[in-house]
Amino acid sequence: MINDIFKVELYKVKLNHIDNDKIVDYINENIVKSLSYDTAGKSKDDVDVLTNKVFKELNDEILNHLNSLFHKTSKFDYKLILSQGWFNKGGDDLITDPHKHNNSMYSAVYYPLSIDGQIKFLNPANSLNYKLHTKHLKTYDKYNSENWTEPVRTGELIIFKSGLFHWALPSKYDRYSVAYNTEVVNG
Repeated sequence: MINDIFKVELYKVKLNHIDNDKIVDYINENIVKSLSYDTAGKSKDDVDVLTNKVFKELNDEILNHLNSLFHKTSKFDYKLILSQGWFNKGGDDLITDPHKHNNSMYSAVYYPLSIDGQIKFLNPANSLNYKLHTKHLKTYDKYNSENWTEPVRTGELIIFKSGLFHWALPSKYDRYSVAYNTEVVNG
């Protein structure tokens, strides 16, 4: 018998009542055109996603999903709050390079517009498989894959542990996302 002794959750849900057009319009009006590591503090970290009324309904919905997931394993004495929020359009260096989010418990990404978007996650247990070669495998599965690719479409929210290395894959169409980091506080 095989027992899975460690698991990593990837929570995904479709949010049907968010005004995606209003969010996309806001991003188009406020995005810094040349995003790179040099402009990260000016373009992503200083936006008003956490306080702007355009995002209020989305923020509230995301917090509900985050805390529902968090409380499956955590005491109700604690809760998650949104500690940081930013938006993306297309793919810049900051989201297409493998990265993780330090100082955050969970990260959440909502897609107000995504036709062919994909986010890829690196298996955190990948180092355990360092001796495996493709010639040894029947098929890739959850026990031996190096990464996981998740398709993301308009209206979908994904939540994952912030320490997972992840990145956005190139897209043929404009892809818009609103991303969040969280902090654990007393409930």
